[in-house]
Amino acid sequence: MTTLFILQYRKALVPLPALGLIYLGNLYPILTTFCFVSMGNGVNLTDGLDGLAGGTAALAFIGMSIAVLPICSDLSIFGASMAGACVGFLMHNRYKASVFMGDTGSLALGGALAAMAACTGMFFPLFISSGIFVVEASSVIMQVSFHISFIHYVLC
Repeated sequence: MTTLFILQYRKALVPLPALGLIYLGNLYPILTTFCFVSMGNGVNLTDGLDGLAGGTAALAFIGMSIAVLPICSDLSIFGASMAGACVGFLMHNRYKASVFMGDTGSLALGGALAAMAACTGMFFPLFISSGIFVVEASSVIMQVSFHISFIHYVLC
């Protein structure tokens, strides 16, 4: 029983720069859920015929592999393998790109990135290493909100 409590307590600790370890308690599952949804959607929005999602996901996986290496070397190997898979996808999708990753591939990449962060509590390095996905999702949110407000303003 004590071991289970220690494992649950350790999972709810999140390292933040300049603040140290923060205990989130019951907010940890909420943060994890938000991370999975936002990363999946961020990679999905970035995906296109030109391989942008594959290249940026490879860089994000390399960054996360370096970040989680001191905590869990097996997870770091997983991240490096996923980066290699993304680079392999890019090699087969060179000029005259004809392969579209689709929802299955992009959501899987986003979920794998979020899983690396959730298993180790390294959400801040995920935010840094996948900054392009965050910027892309923020851009889409701003564009949609602008168009909705503009259409509402014109029609009313």
